[in-house]
Amino acid sequence: MNKILSIGDSIAFKVPYLDSYLQYRGVVTELKSERIEVSYTAELETHRGYEKITHTTEIPLSFVVD
Repeated sequence: MNKILSIGDSIAFKVPYLDSYLQYRGVVTELKSERIEVSYTAELETHRGYEKITHTTEIPLSFVVD
């Protein structure tokens, strides 16, 4: 990754899942050494139907997609 990230930047990132990856778009909420915290929204099926839920997670910089 060549871009220097800042808090508030919108990014795309991938997360390993089984033999593939899930890709999300999120916003950088915190910068750490070799890791960042991102907030992103996912649509999940619940007992009330589909709902948009906001998650916050910490990912390694290697998960960020250029």
